[in-house]
Formats: sequence, structure tokens, C-alpha cells
Amino acid sequence: MRLADLLSPRRVVVPLAAATWADGIRLLVDACVVDGRVRDEAKLQAAVRHAWPEDTLSLGPHAVLPHFRTDAVDGVVAALG
Repeated sequence: MRLADLLSPRRVVVPLAAATWADGIRLLVDACVVDGRVRDEAKLQAAVRHAWPEDTLSLGPHAVLPHFRTDAVDGVVAALG
């Protein structure tokens, strides 16, 4: 599987107009919701709230890789910002 197989243009948010990491994650989750990839938005929001920051990998001062496991979606979903 390639990253390009996981993304759609609606889930690529560039530039990502966020002042904080939490705001950026919220915008990316919103993009997944708008793109119709989220079955249960409330469950996804709860997973994000309860996982932060444990499920976030820092890739340096300007990049993070948040990742969450939840049954709020039907498969692997990715967003990029």
C-alpha cells in the first residue's frame, strides 16, 4: 500500500492553517469527516482526545505523525497537512 492510495485531495490540507498541534489535528480530522471517511464522528473525536499525546510521533520541531486506532472508521484513513 502506498500513501497515495490512502489520500484523496479533500484530505490534503495545505497549507494547514493551525496555531497549535491540537488545532492541526482537529483540521485533519475535520477533513476526514467532510470526505465521508468517518462513520462515527463523536467516537473519533473521543479517541483523539483520549490518545493525545501518547499516539503522536514527533518527527522534529515542525512535524508530527498522530495516529489513532478506532472503529469510528471502516479502514485505514489518512490526512496530510
